[in-house]
Amino acid sequence: MISSKNYTFYIASTPGKMRKLIVPAYVLHALAALAIIGSITVLAAVGSYSRMLWKVGNYNAVRQERDVWKKQVRELQSTVKDTKADRRPLDT
Repeated sequence: MISSKNYTFYIASTPGKMRKLIVPAYVLHALAALAIIGSITVLAAVGSYSRMLWKVGNYNAVRQERDVWKKQVRELQSTVKDTKADRRPLDT
């Protein structure tokens, strides 16, 4: 006859009373496996979220650089227009 291993937990309920809880070993093993799977899932989510935050930070930096470059290009175009206007020959 095969006997399965059981774990016995004593839980204090109301004052002065104890409850006896018998749990088969496979239930605790299943609970441990679920805890491991859950922790791996949480770690993967944290890694994914932190990677997303890093990418968003890089994207915002690139957008800011683009805005600065656009402003510089507009200023240069304005300077070029002014210089071309200054170099037009006078009508005589």
